[in-house]
Amino acid sequence: MWEYKVSGYSVLSEWLAAREHWVVTIAQAQETLQTIASIGALVELSSSLDGLFDLVDQRMSDGEQ
Repeated sequence: MWEYKVSGYSVLSEWLAAREHWVVTIAQAQETLQTIASIGALVELSSSLDGLFDLVDQRMSDGEQ
């Protein structure tokens, strides 16, 4: 997950860097865990999503709508 990037943006490292000076509360710790879990879900889904994009691209190339 640490290497996960969107358009060259290192999501987790940048997200954490923006919160470098936090005095961490329970709510902020929960937000951090939720963010990490969300990135993990995106990483797990990425190959499935790539396959769907390929299918849509193929159908568009074939003239289907």
